[in-house]
Amino acid sequence: MLAPALSAWLAGCWLAIITATTYIGDDLINKDIRAAAAERGTDLGGLIGHYTSQWMTEQGRFFPGSLGWSYTVFWVTEVRVPYKFVLGAVLVACVAACALLSVTLTGRWRVAPALVASAVCFVQVRVGFDAIIGFAGLVPLTLGLCAAAIVLLVRGRGWVSALVAAALYSMALVTYETVILFVPAMAALVVYWRRRWLPALALVVPAALAAGAAVVLRGAVRTPTLAAYTVDLDPHVVVPTFAKQALAALPMSQWILGAPGVPSVPTGAVVVAALVCGLPVAALMLSASGGPLRASWAAIVSLGGFGLWIWLTSALLTGITVRWQEEVHRGQGYLSVVYGYLGCALLACAIWLVGERLVADRSRTARAAWRITSALVIAAVATATMAGNLAITSLV
Repeated sequence: MLAPALSAWLAGCWLAIITATTYIGDDLINKDIRAAAAERGTDLGGLIGHYTSQWMTEQGRFFPGSLGWSYTVFWVTEVRVPYKFVLGAVLVACVAACALLSVTLTGRWRVAPALVASAVCFVQVRVGFDAIIGFAGLVPLTLGLCAAAIVLLVRGRGWVSALVAAALYSMALVTYETVILFVPAMAALVVYWRRRWLPALALVVPAALAAGAAVVLRGAVRTPTLAAYTVDLDPHVVVPTFAKQALAALPMSQWILGAPGVPSVPTGAVVVAALVCGLPVAALMLSASGGPLRASWAAIVSLGGFGLWIWLTSALLTGITVRWQEEVHRGQGYLSVVYGYLGCALLACAIWLVGERLVADRSRTARAAWRITSALVIAAVATATMAGNLAITSLV
């Protein structure tokens, strides 16, 4: 019972941080969604339909899920605190889905605490673009849907599971198109673990339809394309932008890389972070202790490979996009850096499992030394990340 209680505590810490922040970015406009609908003389559905059509005809983008989710959340919550609570709940659900994915691939429930602890090390509040405390939580929402779809296809055996998985991934595709990049890795996981290619069609078919729709819509557009949807493949700008986006997912990247506008981290924030986050994370890691934990090499590679894929492919998309080549600064990252957070968490969890496997046949003393050392290292990183989050939260 210790691991669930500690995980709930850490989830509560994140909910507290997110609900303490103000509106940012597009939220400053979307919070007045009811007034916008009244001004147009329409309702929520009419507003979603209007802007969906506008984006399709003017920019060749089809993402009714993004508009539908965002506008509905603002329409229902109306004020800041309930809205921020929804964002916190979405983040917690996303981490839970990734933890369930790690359990599904490894067949070991004791892996879940390690994934949660890893996520605490990487998930950060940012000074610039931030999809954790704003933008209706679209990015963690879509990643959670992708993880849930994989779990259903790997664990499920009937057509109902396949249909639900297809629906979840389709929702992700029409909410934030970046997830189309994940389909090769997702399909590979399903084919490998099911030993059949047919279940993977629940992912491949929606992705193919989304790609086809994008080609048709883009071909019909006659207005100039915004810089946010224009591609420049010049390696002189792609490589630096890719590097900035990828590195932004690493702990304390805003301070280490010197992002503009980042505050100093006061000693008090470090102390508070150590007490409310570092100690629980250490205890959470130690709660995963027990007998030897031998996840298969296939499971470790699957978990780490998927994390690496979503981290780097989402960074690459940012790297080839003109707007972000111009606007993403060192130490910052665009909204999709959230995929990097959880991708790195999955990768870190896989690396930890390698350590667990290597010491599985060692003496009890060696296993204890490894687990205590790894728990302390992870707790230290989690403390640093949380202290930085507290410092930035004081600004927003």
